[in-house]
Amino acid sequence: MIRGLVRYYRPAILYAAALFTVVALIVAAHVLTRPPAPPSIVLITVDSLRADHLGLDGYRRQTSPRIDALARDGVVFERAFTVETLSGPSHASLFTGLYPVTHGVIYNGYRLSEEAVTLAELLRSAGFRTAAYVSDSVLGRDFGFDQGFERFELRQVRTHAKTPKLLNVAARSFHLARHWLRAMRGEKFFLWLHCHQPHFSYNPIPPYDRKFDPEIPDSYPYRNYTKLRTALEEGRLTPTDEARVTALYDGEIAFTDENLGMIFDELRQHPEPVVIVVTSDHGDLLFEPRDPKRVGHGGGHFYEGAMRVPLLIVPPAGFETDVSRVQGLVSSIDVLPTIAEFARVEIPGKIEGRSLKGLLTGTESRGRDAVYAMYLKHDERRTLALRTETHKLIHRAGPDTGELYDLDADPGELHDLAREQPALLQRLTDRVRSWYDERPERLPGAQRSLSPEVEALLRRGGYLDDDHE
Repeated sequence: MIRGLVRYYRPAILYAAALFTVVALIVAAHVLTRPPAPPSIVLITVDSLRADHLGLDGYRRQTSPRIDALARDGVVFERAFTVETLSGPSHASLFTGLYPVTHGVIYNGYRLSEEAVTLAELLRSAGFRTAAYVSDSVLGRDFGFDQGFERFELRQVRTHAKTPKLLNVAARSFHLARHWLRAMRGEKFFLWLHCHQPHFSYNPIPPYDRKFDPEIPDSYPYRNYTKLRTALEEGRLTPTDEARVTALYDGEIAFTDENLGMIFDELRQHPEPVVIVVTSDHGDLLFEPRDPKRVGHGGGHFYEGAMRVPLLIVPPAGFETDVSRVQGLVSSIDVLPTIAEFARVEIPGKIEGRSLKGLLTGTESRGRDAVYAMYLKHDERRTLALRTETHKLIHRAGPDTGELYDLDADPGELHDLAREQPALLQRLTDRVRSWYDERPERLPGAQRSLSPEVEALLRRGGYLDDDHE
């Protein structure tokens, strides 16, 4: 009887087996051809970090061994440039892929428009967990930088008068970020970690304050930026002072580098793929030959020390590339579209940045024809910078106020060619003016956002000073 039943149901059994096999093959094929999940993203912005004070850029001091080691797994962009040398506008550009004239954060103390679509909002809408650990009030909730973050922590460091206590508070951001990363194992996440050091005042905690000059006393007055600036204006700094101030700046980099090491170590423990981006909002001027009485940034001073920034991108495991260095010109507004492409998220509307993924893979070999920067707080002092492969124009509002440099022949920007090459000056001036006039309409809603309390806080930190952030 059983044999009879088997013979009777055999066609149905064979059909079911065949159907099961086909379904299994389809499922297997789908699994095999389905693209892997997008990687998590870590964006680290180190405030006021000069590219040429890192080991990966050939610096003479060992300021950055942990960042340098990370660079061996990534791609270094040797000629990356900020669009502004102020923290608020430059970070707004990093997070929107737009120039300051377009997103509207034209100075510290302006609030980012709610019409702006930020990197954090893009990633959160795509299912990423999002967190930010920030150590600068000008990047706080009052100015819209929390848009898109589930968790947003600000630990303020006053810039003109840092103390060991304040610096230890800022250092806690590294530990909080590491604990959050541990909780994110198995999750798809986006972390933004903003590191305040080496922003002025240059006063790192021990032992970093004497790491590069053991003779600097505790009472050294130029650990305080206000005193340093007064001495600069009065011409009282000696060559020894310049060397000591630079050593303190480098000590701040070393402090940040060592603390970032714990973040890098934690990320190595993550089983999921991660993209790591390390960059800066701007550099700092340090006794530049062209402007020896200036230390710091802001105010439309677009010499290379302030305008060029480090940019290191570490692709996720399995990313195939033979590229380790990119020499083409790139802009900080290119960070958002690059991350968006890795994360496989669509960017609504138009942005002004472009993805760097082709340069990372080697399928593209050229960067931008030119990069641009701007200072827009005062119409009468509006400053635009145009930097090509070979030349830089710094164009200020008003007649006969341009500076022109041949960067191949004069990388230190010592010799202003504006009077010697008027035809080239005019051609580049016309180019930067036309480019500026063609910018998209400014987003509505970006505006100065200062309560009396916030204004007092920013002023104590030096953020409302026209010439020094």
